[in-house]
Amino acid sequence: MRILERIRAGSGVEREASYGLQAGLLAIALIGITLATFGPFFFLSLAYVLMSAAGAFALLGWRWADRVLHLAKTQSRVRTDAQIGRILSIVSLLFVLYYSGLWILLAVTWPIVLFFGLLAWSAHRARVTARDPSTEAGA
Repeated sequence: MRILERIRAGSGVEREASYGLQAGLLAIALIGITLATFGPFFFLSLAYVLMSAAGAFALLGWRWADRVLHLAKTQSRVRTDAQIGRILSIVSLLFVLYYSGLWILLAVTWPIVLFFGLLAWSAHRARVTARDPSTEAGA
């Protein structure tokens, strides 16, 4: 209960860090539930729906954590929550890629994915730098 009170009373940055952590944890939980469906009551459609939901929550968690980690002045506890949320989200995305079979598509189209990934990363860096020049590397 104290955690919920801390989230409600916290600032927007604390709330977003907590959302990132919660989304990462929820993505990991959905992957665990999906792996539990691989037993005697296997239902492929349910497994794909759960994997899709885990991927969506992992992407949301990554976005919330990234927004917090790019802010210059955040508390250590808030940064730790955001970093843990980002790590959980990345691990969840790797599980989703592996268990859904998307890694095969990624292995075939990796040059295209790399190209568009680098474009997206550079656009992200330009947006962050335009918003706060102190986040530029070396500053």
